[in-house]
Amino acid sequence: VEATEKVQVLLSEGARVFADSMKGNAIESNLELKGDVLIIQDNIVADQIQHVVFDDKRQSAHADGPGRFRYFDQVVSPSSKGPIPRPELNEIPALKASWTRSMHYDNTANDGGGSIDLAGGVQVRSRPSATEADLLDGDSLTLDLADKAVPAGEQAEPEVEDQSGEQSGDLPGDSMMTGSKRIR
Repeated sequence: VEATEKVQVLLSEGARVFADSMKGNAIESNLELKGDVLIIQDNIVADQIQHVVFDDKRQSAHADGPGRFRYFDQVVSPSSKGPIPRPELNEIPALKASWTRSMHYDNTANDGGGSIDLAGGVQVRSRPSATEADLLDGDSLTLDLADKAVPAGEQAEPEVEDQSGEQSGDLPGDSMMTGSKRIR
């Protein structure tokens, strides 16, 4: 299956993907999207991506090249089974991460919560309050996600680990409290 111009795909797990072109292979269970790619699911957005491949058998997605990941405190994706206009997100994210080399998402990690591996010139910015800012720069980063959010008022324990598994910085617990996914 191939499509061009204003492609919009609603994936079975609820993510909605916008792109300039799409090529799908039902036999191999993969979907390749190119152009101005935007992926949005609940309170998570990945954009500024030019090429991404979804592999349904492996429950993964891989993007070569630069991109951006944003985590919002509240759900930002419209709940509609039909086509929607491409979202313009003006909300300020609780966390923003960018990379220059690649992004890999594994939906099977963390008991189905998923994980995102970012590589190359990774920059993470979080603003838990008006007087506090957290910054993390490195060559690679894994963001572990949990399927359910921590209820407001409870403390999450988000951690950022470098590729060796060593803890390289803490993300603020109070900024990762709502929405349908949370960063662990």
